[in-house]
Amino acid sequence: MEIFGGRVQIAEGPPVAAPDERLGERLPLRILLVEDNAVNQQLALLMLRKVGYRADVAANGVEALEALERQPYDAVLMDVEMPEMDGLEATRRIHQRWPRERRPHIVAVTANAMQGERELCIQAGMDDYITKPIHIEELADALNRVAPRAGARTAAPAVDPDVIGQLAASLGEAGNGAVAELIETFLTGLPDLVAAVGTALERGDAGEVRRGAHTLKSNAATFGAGTLADLSRELESAGKAGALDGGDRLLSRIEEELGPVTRELETIMGELRS
Repeated sequence: MEIFGGRVQIAEGPPVAAPDERLGERLPLRILLVEDNAVNQQLALLMLRKVGYRADVAANGVEALEALERQPYDAVLMDVEMPEMDGLEATRRIHQRWPRERRPHIVAVTANAMQGERELCIQAGMDDYITKPIHIEELADALNRVAPRAGARTAAPAVDPDVIGQLAASLGEAGNGAVAELIETFLTGLPDLVAAVGTALERGDAGEVRRGAHTLKSNAATFGAGTLADLSRELESAGKAGALDGGDRLLSRIEEELGPVTRELETIMGELRS
């Protein structure tokens, strides 16, 4: 302090380039995030959204394999240390189950920056490597290195407009206006409905969770929001079985899906009224 005259000099680093917020449009990818820590999940989803992506979430390697069985992905952001099945073992099993042309690009995400960690990930079959805490520039760079896998569906819409078109057509001349009103009613009540499900989960009220999830599933299906309907169906089944252990994770995925569903329905609603 005496040397610097009582003032501490803090060196400024080089300016950080702003992330490409249109990366998701330029390079559409279907992404699976595999992460057991809820905070890290939310942070990664926020960063992905910043550069134009949505992602499905799995909490461990077992869930990741189940997700890959259901649908193809272009990229998997794979945490290394997880319960039940870690990222290294999950990657080995992905290589065993799927040939090269059907495998996703696997990016290791690890808090261990120790020498040799990268080599372990590459030996397990991972294609790339970033460390925690995740920096959005490094995440964007890793996604830029992903080649969309041939035959994989990418950037699927959250809402199927054909479902809404058929609904409007079935209601005759007044169909467009009527469906626009229905969408507005659905969107207006959506925050309260999801909040009620969250409250029921906190109380451990399986019956209320089932009823709320059932309503959300039904409404989502009416407007062609397939992923939202599927997630709500899972939560409804959990409530019916009285097994709410994974309810918070499902609700987080539902809340993540609400953003694109709301945006796309608002756009469609405007088109129906124009």
